[in-house]
Amino acid sequence: MKNTLRILLTALSLIALSPIAWAGHAGTSNVGDTQPQVLTFHVDEGAIKVYYGETTVYMLLPDPPDESDGGSWTGAFFYVEVLGAPALNNRVARIDDIKHIVKFESSNPKVISFHYDQYTNGGGMYGAFDTLAPGTAIISVSVDNQKQSIQMKVVRLPVRNWMGLKLVKERIGEADTVRLSKGGGQSFHHVGSEFRAVPMDDWLYDKYHGLVFTVDPLSGICWTDMVQWSSVEKRYNIMKGYEKQ
Repeated sequence: MKNTLRILLTALSLIALSPIAWAGHAGTSNVGDTQPQVLTFHVDEGAIKVYYGETTVYMLLPDPPDESDGGSWTGAFFYVEVLGAPALNNRVARIDDIKHIVKFESSNPKVISFHYDQYTNGGGMYGAFDTLAPGTAIISVSVDNQKQSIQMKVVRLPVRNWMGLKLVKERIGEADTVRLSKGGGQSFHHVGSEFRAVPMDDWLYDKYHGLVFTVDPLSGICWTDMVQWSSVEKRYNIMKGYEKQ
């Protein structure tokens, strides 16, 4: 979702430096609970938990000129734990040598599609999904003969990556909260005979629950994140030892 764009931000953008006014106000946006949601499946030997994020997610307009990606939002995944540890391949929950298989299914794969044998987001896993078009889909999660379902909605916003911020404001309004990016990113801009580092900002809108736009104040939207889905990824990375708590 954001890794490729972050790599691009290390390149030097040859554009003139000009002042851009901050929108909205500094503070805390109404993003709600930042912790993942969870489905719990009780089996005789213990509990299997499936972590997930917001049930309304957002995709952007396709990027020109070829518009090949359809503006899809990718990289999120449902994360499976068994007895407080990651399930094998995010799919097989083994308790006392008894295997329980976790399965994911979308009622509308034209809106939300799961990848079972493909690797996504630079590594990917079972339970990863892409948003392909606006609409709704019922996501069914099953463990053995137990099944739980959640309804997910995909909304397309009338903005795209690298769209100028003036046009972004015209289309979706002023952000309710503007803050320095929690990701700590920066871009580089040509200023006379030198390049200058410019910190990234996060834009948050109360009307887009959980959505964070990371923007270059001098260029436009760089990438988007969903708060709870990012928390799912963080929990997975901590449990796997990829990052510290």
